[in-house]
Amino acid sequence: MLQVSKALSSKGRSEPYKVIITATDHGELPLSSDVHVLLFITDVSSNDGIPTIIRPEIGEVIKIAENLPAGTVILSVEAVDPDDPSTDSGKLRYSFLGDGTMDFDQRHFAIDPLKGVITTRSPLDRETQDQYTVGQLNFTLKLL
Repeated sequence: MLQVSKALSSKGRSEPYKVIITATDHGELPLSSDVHVLLFITDVSSNDGIPTIIRPEIGEVIKIAENLPAGTVILSVEAVDPDDPSTDSGKLRYSFLGDGTMDFDQRHFAIDPLKGVITTRSPLDRETQDQYTVGQLNFTLKLL
């Protein structure tokens, strides 16, 4: 049985772990033999990395003009995922969470699921509503 003193990980490691195992008998003149083992650690979970949102920053306030036409780009969400980007688990998908009852809902804004670009669905009127808060992204849009 092989035991390790701490957890082994494949994260950030492309080379195998090199282990030398020595077997020794208890004879009058002890004999021993070494075997060199290469341990390749692979990720048993295909999606163990947690994506991180870089932009918008927590509490960021983004000011935009009112009455911009539908399709106006408001913000490009920037995020990173530590999983391999060539796998499905490493490819980011963007969406708004919730049931659409928050003041920031899908009636006013759209997000491109592959690029993270947030756009307006219709012109926004400051007299009707002067700001929108995106709860799950934790930023505020203020109309000028």
